[in-house]
Amino acid sequence: MRIATKDIIAIYKQLFNDGCIVCHKDFVCLHPVFGIPNLQVFMLMKGLATKKCVKETCNWRCLYWTLNDEGIAYLRQKLALPEDAVPSTLKQSIHTAVHDEAKQIQGERKLKKDFNAGKKPEMKKAE
Repeated sequence: MRIATKDIIAIYKQLFNDGCIVCHKDFVCLHPVFGIPNLQVFMLMKGLATKKCVKETCNWRCLYWTLNDEGIAYLRQKLALPEDAVPSTLKQSIHTAVHDEAKQIQGERKLKKDFNAGKKPEMKKAE
C-alpha cells in the first residue's frame, strides 16, 4: 500500500509526541487527526508492530498502539530528533518522579531538624 511521505511523517510525529495512537476498525472512514483513511494508519502501525516498536491492543472496534523503548529509538532516528527528546507520556512520569523525590528529601530534612531540636513536633490545635 502506498502512503504519502508527508502522511508517514505526520503519523510518526503524532505517535512520538503523544506516545500512542488510536484507530477505529472502520477502514473506509478518515482518521480524525490525520485526515487520511484509517486503513493507511492501520497498515503503517501494523508495520511498526512487526518491528516491535509499538504494542498493539485491540478493544471492541478500536485499535490502540503504544510506543515502547525500541519505538522511541526508531522514531528518533527516522525523525532526526535529539537524544533528549521524549514523548509527553514519559515527560509527565519523569516530572512526578522528581517532584516526589524532592518532597521526600524535604520531609527528611524536617524530621532531622525536629529530632536535633530534642523535642517532638507539636500538632496544631483545632480552633
